[in-house]
Order: sequence, then C-alpha cells, then structure tokens
Amino acid sequence: MSKVPDAAVAARRPKDALEQLLGVVQAGDFEAAAGYFSTEVVIHEPGGAEHAGFDGWVSMMRRSVQAYDLDVPSYEIVEAGELAFLLMIPTFTARATGRSAEIPVVEVYEFTDGLIIGIDVHHEDPGALAALLASSGMPNTHGKDPQMTAVVTEGLVVVPPGDGEPRWSGTSRITVKARAAQTQGAFGLILSETTRGSSPPLHVHHTADEAIWVISGRIRVRCGEDEFTLEAGGFALLPRGVPHTFMSEEDTTLLGLITPGGTEAFFDYGPPVTSPTPPPVDIERMQRAAAENDNEVVGPPLTL
Repeated sequence: MSKVPDAAVAARRPKDALEQLLGVVQAGDFEAAAGYFSTEVVIHEPGGAEHAGFDGWVSMMRRSVQAYDLDVPSYEIVEAGELAFLLMIPTFTARATGRSAEIPVVEVYEFTDGLIIGIDVHHEDPGALAALLASSGMPNTHGKDPQMTAVVTEGLVVVPPGDGEPRWSGTSRITVKARAAQTQGAFGLILSETTRGSSPPLHVHHTADEAIWVISGRIRVRCGEDEFTLEAGGFALLPRGVPHTFMSEEDTTLLGLITPGGTEAFFDYGPPVTSPTPPPVDIERMQRAAAENDNEVVGPPLTL
C-alpha cells in the first residue's frame, strides 16, 4: 500500500479512518495498519492493562487471537469530534475449551491529525471474558480488581462495573457513567434500565445529538416522522432539534451517548434508587432540569 500524504491523513474523519482500519485488520494486514496510529498511541484495556505504541497494539491483538475466536455479526461507529466510538456485541469463544460468551463492547478511539492517539476498551461484563481467558490458560488483563480506579494519566477515565449512582427518571433507572467534566466536554454516557411500557415524554434536545444502543430487550422509537423498532444490538442516532422518544416493549437495557456532553446532567433531577419501586415524579423539578439542560417536552409518551 502506498503511503498516504500527511495532508490526506490529517483530513481523514475519525469514523472513516476507523472503518478503513477495521478493513485492514480483517484482511490481516498489520503492516498497513501502522499508517492509522500515532507513534504515541496508548491503549487501555478493562482492568487497567496498558499498551504503548503500535507494537503494543499488535502484541495485544496477537495475544487476543491466541486466546479466543471473535465473531462480530455487526457493529456501529459513532463520531463525536476527534473521537470515534465502536459499538458491538461480539461472541468470544475460547480456543482451548470452546466456551463462548456474548459480551457488549465499546471501544473509544481518540484521533489527532487523522491518527489514533488513544484507545479505551470497555466491556459490559469483563468478568465473563476473564473467565474465558482463565479457561484458555491465558494471562488475564481484563479482570483485575474493579475498585482500582486511581489513575495518573491525564484524560484517562476508568469506570468499573457498578460505579455511578442509579437515579429514577419516571419508572426508569438511569446511571450516568461518564460526564462532560470527565470527557473534556466531548460526550456524556448514560446507562438506562427500563421496564416494559415505560416511555419518556416526546422531547427535543436543542443542543445535543443522542445515540442509543440497545444492549438487551426491545424498544419502539419515534424520531420526527419516523417510527421503528430496535432490538439488542440495534443502534439509532437521534439528531438535535428533532422531537423523539421511545417506549420499551419489554424490559430493556440501553446505552445513551450524548454529544457534546452536558445534557446528561438532566438526570440528576431524579432521586437516587433506594427501593425497587420508583417514587412519584416531581414535575416541577423535572421541568426546571429540562430548561437548564436545553431539553423541551413537546408531547406525550408512547403507549403499548
């Protein structure tokens, strides 16, 4: 492959560059993959393992290939400024034992001048992958003590499983996993756990786009004039300024990515989850939080 001129590299959008890199990796051409990485790239795996430079990335990839087969039926890429988010639900199968686990994964790629400068890998259930690695006799870099959150690397954010305070928003449990203050304003990340029939009112985000990725369950989404269903692994990008809502057709867990960050602060209006039963909604408090975070209720929720 001929070398891409520096100006062309710098002009690459993060989403396009990541799509190209995935194609190169699928073809097994690690030599060509080097053209997508900064010499200063740092990769962080769940549990705190860190790899430096392109050689560190290659070593991580080869170790993974030795440990398990990876089946990725589909994926989505979301771009937010100089970040690209790779969302997927792959099946990991240990080579030594044949044991399998389906584990939702989010990989965050940070770009500078068209090159990857940082990668953060997040697993919904790092313990499941750790068990697979143990069954394969491979070293475990995915399942270290999740309470080890102290970091010294500038810009690094580590959120172990279970971190974040769940709050009620209507009948849904909302946990803010990352805030604008942690991501230099790039995005906010929320985990929503909803019950069948729950639906927020039809509303508009005036200053932020919202991407939703269904981890489990099924939802019916309305955005503008469109209405559609998303099941586990389904993804939708809801643009700012367009009225939208969704309704859970069964108990559902989904991930919400808000870009730029800040709007996630709306959910702080809800009381902490202290029992299985949600309290009555404080309408005045909710309306005040919506106004403070550039949200506007414009219609009723969906119904079954």
